Amino acid sequence: MKTKWMVTLVATVLVLGGLLFWQQSKMTAMANTVSTNYASRIYNIGESMDQLSTHIDGATLVSSSELASDDLNGIWRMTDKIRYEMSTLPFEEDSSTLWLNYLARIGDSAKLADQGKIEFAKWREIIEPTQDNLDVVIADWERTNGSIQKKEDLLTRFYHQQLDEGSKKSIESLDKLVKTYTETDFPETTSESDRAKKIELAHLKGDEMEENEVVALWKKQFPELANSTIRVTRSKESAPYPFYHIEFSGNKQKGFADYSVKGGKLLTTLIEKPYSEKSQEPEKLRKLAGEKIKQLGFTDTEITSSRENHSAWHFTFTRKMPNQAFVYSDSVQLKLAKDTGEVLGIQPMEYIQQEALPDTEPVELDPKTLVNEGTQVLSTNLAYIEGSSFEQQLSYEVVVQTKQGQVYTLFVDAVTHELLKKEKLNG
Repeated sequence: MKTKWMVTLVATVLVLGGLLFWQQSKMTAMANTVSTNYASRIYNIGESMDQLSTHIDGATLVSSSELASDDLNGIWRMTDKIRYEMSTLPFEEDSSTLWLNYLARIGDSAKLADQGKIEFAKWREIIEPTQDNLDVVIADWERTNGSIQKKEDLLTRFYHQQLDEGSKKSIESLDKLVKTYTETDFPETTSESDRAKKIELAHLKGDEMEENEVVALWKKQFPELANSTIRVTRSKESAPYPFYHIEFSGNKQKGFADYSVKGGKLLTTLIEKPYSEKSQEPEKLRKLAGEKIKQLGFTDTEITSSRENHSAWHFTFTRKMPNQAFVYSDSVQLKLAKDTGEVLGIQPMEYIQQEALPDTEPVELDPKTLVNEGTQVLSTNLAYIEGSSFEQQLSYEVVVQTKQGQVYTLFVDAVTHELLKKEKLNG
């Protein structure tokens, strides 16, 4: 009888111990999920604050609520998003209320200005001090909340707010709570300009080229690689368009180049080589880039942007039309080694696809009418950009600088003078 009692006791202890271990493991898993979620929300709030600051800068840059409409809507959307994120975090009630009220006033005022219920000039006077204030707020947010991204602090706040107040919450209800905390609100819409690139090159002109003809063309375009060991293959039948793939190696370099079968157009090339610490002057590399682009036959392009990393310079050359308008969808990317100026990569696919352009006569624009007093107009050019339905629109490309030193590019419809989009060029 005693033995049976002992067996029962041991079994009960093991069951309870197993249950306790299961609940503890479950609690640990939930705690890890919650801490990860909280840290993610804190980071997201910081990112959203940066976007809010950008929208405020953009709205105060222009001269009317019509031109600022997208940014005014962005201000309201971002403040609403930040307020939602903050309301799910375990901050002290007084602190949380201050933050939520501050953000609500910014968002509501922008919405009223967009609806014409506040005169835009008056709204701008009210909101302009917020540009500097928000920078302080963002810095304060990062300083104050950097520490609570630590797992232990996050969990302490979570249990204090969610378990002590509810007293006896079960693991199951905590599961549901965590699921709710993990849901995302106010998703960003993907820009239609990020649509998939056209993959069929049916419009290419020229006869089909044989393998030996393409190899001869490659050696002519890249004479520095002519003595490399090469291997040529042709694309499979399932490929979106037929092309030759040339692999090469030699003289400490290796890489590949693709050429279309029809017309023998260079589609892409990538080259690997050893790097040294030395670097040539940027202007020299810029000149070399221009010479290489012309040698490859892209004679109707001009350089429109450049950037560097530790080993290379990246250049963008864009097609320029007879009306002096750039076609940004028709560009060639070129990468040169900093140390030697050798080609490391070329991507001319966008240029080869060549957009169809509308016959548009621009209406003269005074760019100073677009911006408020104190904003300087740096340059004005014509440019074709992609519209909402993927068609090309002729626009004025106006580069401006604010009193705070921020530089923006405004793309304005060349006929209606409607603001099509705005890009920030510096921090």
